[in-house]
Amino acid sequence: MSGFLAVVRSLLGCEPAPGTPEHREALCRAQKERNDELGKPPGQRDEARLLELTKRVLRLRVEAGQAWAQALRRNIDIVLQQPDLGCCSDCLRVALRVVASLRANAAWHEEWVRISTLRLQALEQGHPYPSMTPPHLDVQPYLAEGVPLDLPPSIDRCAACQDELDKHLYMEQDLLVQVDADP
Repeated sequence: MSGFLAVVRSLLGCEPAPGTPEHREALCRAQKERNDELGKPPGQRDEARLLELTKRVLRLRVEAGQAWAQALRRNIDIVLQQPDLGCCSDCLRVALRVVASLRANAAWHEEWVRISTLRLQALEQGHPYPSMTPPHLDVQPYLAEGVPLDLPPSIDRCAACQDELDKHLYMEQDLLVQVDADP
């Protein structure tokens, strides 16, 4: 049924809702089309099509970044509202480290939204495409006092807390190495 709805949305010119798999697919498809156009020799490129594809990629990136940041902020509230389970002696430090990770990730996505918005505005006003430095993920400013950036392995940490910490450390690493096709 979702394939049918995607076709109907496409025919009507409606964009999929941000944060959905269809939206991520639309972003990837737009980036591929843009990259294909950029891959052509300069004399064979359709500059008007390239401009429209670039604007579309930027719009979709803004929507995706806003959806991600919003979801991460909701997760922060959920983690902060959970009582200390007391499952291990490291439970509170892990929760505070996870919150710092979520805040840093949300800030990273918000910075991409800001950059993409500025680029889109420049293109829509007929200005040259501004070159900007991609955001850097920095967890340090979001750490609570007494919580180190690198929580050392602990024999007092339960498996559930270790899994939660590992998940957020992986997410941070993924953003650090993520190579975003810069439209």
